[in-house]
Amino acid sequence: MLPCGRKVWVKGKNVLRYIPLSKSAPDRFPAGALLVLGCFDGLHLGHRALLKDARDLADRKNFFLGVWSPAGAKTAKKLLSEDEKLAALQKSGVCFYAEEPFDAIKELSPEKFFYEYLMGNCGVRGLACGENFTFGKNREGNSRLLREFCAQEGVPLLVRETVRIDGETVSSAAIRQALFEGDAEKAKKFLGHAYGFFSHVEKGRQVGRTLGFPTLNLPIPEAGVQARGVYFAGVSAGGELLPAVVNIGVHPTFESAEGELCEAHLLRTPSGGNFGEEGQKVYIEFYRFVRREEKFQDIEALKAQLEKDAALARSFFGVDLDGKNRGR
Repeated sequence: MLPCGRKVWVKGKNVLRYIPLSKSAPDRFPAGALLVLGCFDGLHLGHRALLKDARDLADRKNFFLGVWSPAGAKTAKKLLSEDEKLAALQKSGVCFYAEEPFDAIKELSPEKFFYEYLMGNCGVRGLACGENFTFGKNREGNSRLLREFCAQEGVPLLVRETVRIDGETVSSAAIRQALFEGDAEKAKKFLGHAYGFFSHVEKGRQVGRTLGFPTLNLPIPEAGVQARGVYFAGVSAGGELLPAVVNIGVHPTFESAEGELCEAHLLRTPSGGNFGEEGQKVYIEFYRFVRREEKFQDIEALKAQLEKDAALARSFFGVDLDGKNRGR
């Protein structure tokens, strides 16, 4: 739960959306802050490393620490909802979040973006970014140019080098691609935790129950990036995390759904009596991709495959047939 509400701060021709994240944050955008520049979708290991270094610098300089993002600069499907992103920034020690509509600044030259917008409108006292950060019209500015501008004005600048894992740059785009390809393990490696999303339980058609595999029907949120198929996953609600077999898709063996669905078959009986009630908020995290979604010849073939999936999942999680947890 965020401690403060969302605010809009207007100055000149710019409309800067300002969201305090800590109780110490001022009521309006503070002049003299250290701004970390970037989109921060996913809050992956590269983002976290940058934020940690920026927080250390802000503490040494006694500056407010804020994150600034250009709203609408990227059109790719997001890895996090806004609330998830803000909560993650808050946990990282960020004092406030601000975003400017990209359309309002995209025609600014690198010089105008720095001198008129950042220095003039925002009144920054320090900046931080990743080494691949670009700014200004047509992305003509980069971290090297930003370093020159900051040196001329005596503005402290932190440029964090790119984080690489197995020789590959950690980025939101790489994580998104891994998820589209069903590579949950790579996504976890780059994020620092298993990828997941929040949803809520909806009443379904009870098809799984008739097959002996009752499922929770969970609509996929806008910030939900996954390949269609079957996963080993965890489903949590009310502080309880349960192992599950999850299917993302349109169940083509039956009449195809209008849109993608997330259906979770729990491998262990919840201890809480209300787990899975209609309307309950749950979190699904994905551990391993098992197979692509497929259309089966008949119900018996589908049921046989579901039994194989459940057996593999019980082995993966260390769960007996009676639902008792032996391992994880």
